[in-house]
Amino acid sequence: MSIENDSIPSLENAIEYVAGLNVPNWDVDEEEGGVLSGLKSSNWKFRKVALDTLTEFTKSAKASSEGTAYATHVLVLAKFHTKLFKDSNFNILKAAIELFVAICDLYESLNVPLGNWMCQDAAFICVSRISDKKFASLAPMLLSRLCEMQLPKLYSICRFLFLNQLNHPCPTKVCSFGQRSFVMNLASRRSVKV
Repeated sequence: MSIENDSIPSLENAIEYVAGLNVPNWDVDEEEGGVLSGLKSSNWKFRKVALDTLTEFTKSAKASSEGTAYATHVLVLAKFHTKLFKDSNFNILKAAIELFVAICDLYESLNVPLGNWMCQDAAFICVSRISDKKFASLAPMLLSRLCEMQLPKLYSICRFLFLNQLNHPCPTKVCSFGQRSFVMNLASRRSVKV
């Protein structure tokens, strides 16, 4: 089961779009920090450098001026080159989470909610890895950003879609605690009693 997808570009369209943005090191060799060649590399270190470069570019004025189109195309690139966000390498998924956080920041600056498929993919990474000690600080941080950037109802649907697929009680407990913590934090920022 999945939630309704927004208009998602093809990988070819995403490559063409991002190539036109003058992303630093876009066309150089992976050994020299190339983004496209790094994303396509079988070596995780080159893929991580490429994702980190995209994360930094996401914070630029150029990315902001491109708005939601930029984020959509960059996430298609990241998704395809991280095995649909199911990569087993911690460093790659950490870089993907950092990219999602940067995109949340971009969307917040644009004052628009994340697309449904973006929320679904980000929630998938967090929920599927939240019981992993290495992701203990990363996953809840992104889940909180998702709550801030998307309608709580949609966020909850995404989260529970993936919780139902897991056969381990730890993610369920952590996510329940995470949502309670988020609501308490939101209430304290808005001076509302919960």
